[in-house]
Amino acid sequence: MKQSKRTIIWFATCLPLALSLRLYAAEPITLDTISITASRTPVSLNATGSAVTVITGQTLRDSQQRYVADLLRTVPGLAVSQSGSMGGLTQIRVRGSEADHLLVIVDGIEINPGNGGSVNFAHLLTADVERIEILRGAQSALWGADAIGGVIAITTRQGRSGENRVNISVEEGSFNSSQYSATVSGGRQATTYALNVSRVNTDGFSAADDNAFTYTLPDGSRVTQGGSGVEDDSYNNRTVGGTIRHAFSDDLSVDAAVRQINYQVNYDGFAGGSGAIDDAVSGTSSKGVYAQTTLRYLQLDNRLQHSLKVSDTDLDDTFSSAFGPSTARAKKRQYSYQLDYYFPQTSNSSHGVTVAVEREENSNDSSFSGFNKNSATSAIAEYRFDYDERLSTAIAYRRDNNKIFQNSDVAHASLSYEINSALRFHGTAGTGIKNPTLRQLFGSSASFPGNRALKAEKSESIDAGLEWQMRPHEVLDVTLFELRIEDQIIGSGNTSENVDGKTKATGMELSYQGEFAEQWSLVASLTHQSGEDAEGNDLVRRADTIASLNITHRSLANKLRTTLGINYNGRQTDYYFDESFIRSPVKVDAYTVVNLAASYQLNETVELTGRIVNLFDETYQEVIGYGTPERSYYAGLRINI
Repeated sequence: MKQSKRTIIWFATCLPLALSLRLYAAEPITLDTISITASRTPVSLNATGSAVTVITGQTLRDSQQRYVADLLRTVPGLAVSQSGSMGGLTQIRVRGSEADHLLVIVDGIEINPGNGGSVNFAHLLTADVERIEILRGAQSALWGADAIGGVIAITTRQGRSGENRVNISVEEGSFNSSQYSATVSGGRQATTYALNVSRVNTDGFSAADDNAFTYTLPDGSRVTQGGSGVEDDSYNNRTVGGTIRHAFSDDLSVDAAVRQINYQVNYDGFAGGSGAIDDAVSGTSSKGVYAQTTLRYLQLDNRLQHSLKVSDTDLDDTFSSAFGPSTARAKKRQYSYQLDYYFPQTSNSSHGVTVAVEREENSNDSSFSGFNKNSATSAIAEYRFDYDERLSTAIAYRRDNNKIFQNSDVAHASLSYEINSALRFHGTAGTGIKNPTLRQLFGSSASFPGNRALKAEKSESIDAGLEWQMRPHEVLDVTLFELRIEDQIIGSGNTSENVDGKTKATGMELSYQGEFAEQWSLVASLTHQSGEDAEGNDLVRRADTIASLNITHRSLANKLRTTLGINYNGRQTDYYFDESFIRSPVKVDAYTVVNLAASYQLNETVELTGRIVNLFDETYQEVIGYGTPERSYYAGLRINI
C-alpha cells in the first residue's frame, strides 16, 4: 500500500513536469488518423464524436508485452482482471459495463463466441498485431448486441505489394517461458498476403495464490483467501493467422482472413469458503477457428461501394475437472451486405449514407445443456455529415429481429466540432441492448442450470469531451461519461437473474500523448469512475481510480529504446463466496505494477530485447484468491528481413 501511495504522488508530479518539457520537442508525433470502428466506414479520428484510442505497432514493440490484455491496461476507461497464471480467465470491462458487453474484432472478424459470452483475452497474443483500436461507449446501433460497452478492433500485420518481408521473434524467461513467432508478408501487383505462426509455452505459477490475504465481510468478520497455491499451472498457446487480398480490377476485390487459436491451460479448483484451491486435475483444451471472406465492388468513381461478407467462428472446448470431463462448442455464422454512398461534395460540405443487412446464427452444444441455438436478422442505417472541415455529425439506427428474444431498436448519435485550431469538442449518445447468453439461458452444468425467463439488458449512455492539441506533437483529452443499464443480468446462487432497476456508472477519462526533448515520448491515462448496481452495491472489479504511465527514451542514434511502464489499480470490490456459495462484497487493496523494457538495434536486421515484469515485486491480488506474477525476467531477439 505504501508503494501504491508513492506511485500516485509520482503520477501527479511527473505528468506536469513532462508537459513543461514540450518546449524542447522534436519532430511532431505521427498519429494514426483513421478510425475503423467509430462508423460503419473508415473515418478520420478528427471527424468522429466517439472516444477512440489507438495503440500503434511501435508502442506495442516498445512495451514488449506478449498479451493484448496487458497492452489494454494503458487505455482509459478499461478495467482488466486476470484470474491467476498465464491463460487464466482474463476479462475487460469498459466504463462500468460487464465483460460480455464488449465486442472484439480481429482483422474484421467478430470473435465473440456464438454462445453470447465474453471474449477471454488470455489467449490473444500480440506477436503479429500491428494496431489496436479501442472505441468506448454504447455502439449497438453500429455493431450489434455485444457492443454496449464498446468495441476493440485488432489489426494484424498486412502484406504490401513489392515488400516481401520475414519477421521472427524469440523470447525466453521466467516460469520456464518461451515465445516464438514468425511472420511472412508481401505481395506483387494485384495480390498481397501475410501469414503468422506464434507459440507460447510456460510452466506458469499457481492460479490459487500462494500468498494469503485477509478480507473483511460486511458484518465485520474476517476471511482468508489464498495461501494454498503450491503446484504451477502451465499454459501453451499456438496461434496461426493470415490475410490475403486480391484485386481483380480497380473496382472489384476480394479479401480473406483466417485465425486458429489452439491452447491448453491448467488451472485450480474453486470451493465455497476457501475460494481458489490447488487442483492438479482441472484444465481446458481449446480449438478456436475464425474466418471471413469479403467481396468489394466500387462504382461511380468510388462514391458507391458494395461489400458482401461471410464469417464463421467455431470455439470447441474440452474441460477436465474432479467431476470428470465435459465439452462445449459454440458456433456463429454471419452474413452481411453493406452499401455506402458518398454524395457529391460541395465547396464546404460532404455527406454520406450507409445501409446494411446482417444475418447471424448462433449455437451452443455442451455436455450439460445439449444443443441450443438462436438467430437474428438486422437492418442498419447510418448518415454522416461534415461541414467546413470543422463540424462532423453522424446518426445511426439498428433494428434486430430475434428468434428467441424480443425484437429491439437502438440508436446512436455523435458530434465533433473544432472550436479553434487547438480545441475540439466531441460527444456521443446512444442506446444499446445485450441479449442473455445461451449459457445464462440454458446452463452449463448440474450446478448451473440456467434461467429461461431472462430478459435482454438495455442501456443508455452519453459522453462528452474536449481534445486539446497543445502543440503539433502533444494531445490532451478529457472525457466525461455516464452509463445506465436496465434489467442487468447477474449471477445469483447457482443461476442468473435480471435485477430490477438500473445499474449506473459515471466517470472521467484523461489521456495524454506527446514527445519532447528529442529522445522522450510519454503516454499517460487516468480513469476516475463510480458505479453501483440497481441494489446500490458497488460494481465488482472496476476500481474507482485506474492510471497508467509509459515513458520511452531513445538514445545511441535511436538504436537503444527503453520503456518504463507503471500501472496503478485502485481499491475495488470483489465477491467472497461462502460454503453455500452466498456472495458477500469485500474490498481488494490497490496495487501498482512497474514494468521495464529495453531493446537494442544491432544492425538493420537484428534487434535484442529484454524486459522485467513487476520490477519492484509487488505482492497483490487482482481477483480475490488468485495469484499474480512475481518479479520476472525475459530476454529475446527480433529478426527483420
